[in-house]
This record gives sequence, C-alpha cells and structure tokens, in this order.
Amino acid sequence: MKTSTYSETMIKIFLPFILVGIFLGSCSNSAKEYFSDKDNNFKVLFPGKPTASDRTILFPFGSFSGKKFTYEASGGSNKSYSVTCIKLPENIVHSDSLNLLSQLFALTQADYIQQFGESGLQNTFIKSIDKYPGREFVWGNPRINEGYTRRAYYIKNMLYLLEVAYTTSNQHNVEIASFLDSFELLNKDTNPNPEPVPPVPQKRFTISYPGVAVSKKQVVAGANGPEYVVTEMYQVNTNNQLDEFGNSGYGVNYMDFQNHDVIQMTEDLQKKFIYESSTNNPLVLNGGKVLSINESTIDGTWCVELKALGLGGRIEFTAKTFFKDKYLYQVMVLSAPNKSDNEAARKFMESFHYK
Repeated sequence: MKTSTYSETMIKIFLPFILVGIFLGSCSNSAKEYFSDKDNNFKVLFPGKPTASDRTILFPFGSFSGKKFTYEASGGSNKSYSVTCIKLPENIVHSDSLNLLSQLFALTQADYIQQFGESGLQNTFIKSIDKYPGREFVWGNPRINEGYTRRAYYIKNMLYLLEVAYTTSNQHNVEIASFLDSFELLNKDTNPNPEPVPPVPQKRFTISYPGVAVSKKQVVAGANGPEYVVTEMYQVNTNNQLDEFGNSGYGVNYMDFQNHDVIQMTEDLQKKFIYESSTNNPLVLNGGKVLSINESTIDGTWCVELKALGLGGRIEFTAKTFFKDKYLYQVMVLSAPNKSDNEAARKFMESFHYK
C-alpha cells in the first residue's frame, strides 16, 4: 500500500467543545426501522428510506467502486445521513495490519482535507465494531456553518463510510451518534487481531465543581497510537443556558502522556508544545479568536492560560493547560462572550489540587 502524504492529525490539546458535546446523551431509536442490505452485510437506522447510488473512491493505490445509501433530511437536526460500502482487494490491507490501517483511514478523509484544510479536522476518535477497527473524524468550519462526522470501519476487505452532515451550530445534536451507533453487521464474527487498548488514566487531583460532574472516557487517535482522554464536566444544563455568573460549563481533561515523545523533550520544548497546541486549536482557527495567552500557574505548577472565543464567537473559554508527572491536564471554564472573568470561574481554577 502506498504511503499517504497525509497522516492522522494528532489531537490538538483536548478540543474542549467537542468533548462537552459527548455528554448530551443518546436519543431513542424506538420509532425508527432498520434498513438492511444483505449484499453489503449491514443494517442501520436511517430516519427514512434511503436512495442507492454508485460511488467510486480514488486512492493512491487504485480506484474502487461500490454503493452509497443516502437519506436527505427535509427537517430536523441534520442535513443528510449516508453509508458507503467499498470492497477492496485482499492484497491491499488486512484487518490486523494496524500501521496500514492508520494510513487507509487517513486516506478516506482526502476530500475533506481539500475542502477544509487540516485545521478543519476537529477531532479523531478510535471506534470498533465486533473488535474490527474504525475511526471517527469530525470536520467543520463555523465560518461557513458546515460540519460532518464520518466514521470509517474496515472489515474483511470491506470499507464502510458512515456520515452525517449538519450545520456546525448544531454539531452536538444527539441524532448524530444515534445514527452512527445503530450500524451493525448482519453476519457477525469477532476480529481475532483487534487494536490494542491503551491504559485508562488515573485521577490524581481534586477540584470543586459547582454541581455534579459527569466523567467520560474517550479513546482518540494519537501520534503514538490509541490514547485515552478522560473528561470531567459539569454543565449548567443541556440547553446552553448560563448560571448567575455567565458560565455554561466547568471541566477538566487529562491524558497519560508517559509514552508520548514530548515527555522526553526539554522543559522549553514542552512549553512550546503547549503554546502552539493551544493557539492552533481548530475550534479557534475556524471562526474563533485568541483573546489572550499567557504563562500562569495552577496549584503551584507552570501552565499556559488561554482565553479565546470559539464556535464562531458564540462561546468564550478560559483554559489552563500544563504537564504534571507525565500527565497532560486542561482545566477549563466555558462562558458567554465577555463573561469569563468572574468569581465562580476563578474559584473553580483555584480549587484544583494535585494529589
């Protein structure tokens, strides 16, 4: 398989807004009916009857054709839902070849690289089905209000591309995950060579939330293979309302970086890594704005304190990002524009203590 010129982009720090969105829960599928296709061995819960069309994908190693099933939504949260099925030759890649699969998954995003550029990639998650490998890519640009979530699976030479299109202002709606998670194989077996699962980071800190926080573990595609990110988040509610201080959410993200190359770097290079990752956050680049970025401290530890607008200027966030004992932490508060300098935000940041 020919080496790609585009490799999977490493997650830019933690992308807090994407991780906030994963707390919104799943909606019920009880009123929907499965669409199934025996020729391509899958079923999925489309919101309505899809139409079938031929689809050809061009890779560096050849051009391959298959079927695309699409449902165009006339209303609701999303614009369209689709599943594309492409059969690849057996000598291209196989399900337990993790290095080649990483390249293959990256190549399935070539059209969005051309459309949005690399800054349009807001996140990449590790997904699997019956222990067969997959990736989920989140793309978008709030400047033009277009967003896409594409999930790719590779199962016994069959490439499946699941996709939901939406406006970026609606990118956290529960129908996205509802559709993607409903995908199933008709003839099920288990991959004998699944991707390795990274260790879950341990909680080594205390912090005082203004309410009950929810914890979410998510596997992301890092530079050195699959990595776990843990997010703790207290949201005022799920309707984007604010508390009396103007804040909508309080959270901490953390990741075990002990196997990451940056841990072996000098302190100056680690500081440079945090600075660059903070300012190059795609959610800032696409319709956002850095308001300030300074060196600061948290619980006596050096950090980068970033204040920025995100999601097209609809939200302002303050984040302190730092390394501590081979872990990368980000403590953050999400607020309404011009509301981030408030007593509750300061007290939350000051309540972080490493243990």
